[in-house]
Amino acid sequence: MPRDKLKILVVDDEPLIVEVFMEMLGQKYEVHCALSAAEVQRALEAYSYDVLITDWNMPGLNGLSLAKRLGAAGNCWVMLITGADEEAILSVAKEGVSVHRKPIRWRALLQELQSIEQEVCLC
Repeated sequence: MPRDKLKILVVDDEPLIVEVFMEMLGQKYEVHCALSAAEVQRALEAYSYDVLITDWNMPGLNGLSLAKRLGAAGNCWVMLITGADEEAILSVAKEGVSVHRKPIRWRALLQELQSIEQEVCLC
């Protein structure tokens, strides 16, 4: 069934980061957030998402493991946010996960979301 908005789950243990994503993406997309592993589990049980945007390193939750799990299921595009060094980023990119380095380059992230939207929403 075609829909008019991407459904995005933003996962980060820093509330300020989540707020920024909600502010930047909330006008155009349906954005949900999770601050912990428990919140991620509840969100994934309640909804299906088109896009996962997740931080790499979080207490009790490894964003890369989450990204691999959802990406492997084939039902979700994955964007990993990280401040890691270049070598670590290259290893993640080999996993087929989109990587955006902190500080976020919003134009690049928004362009990627627009490409995904064209495939998913058929708007």
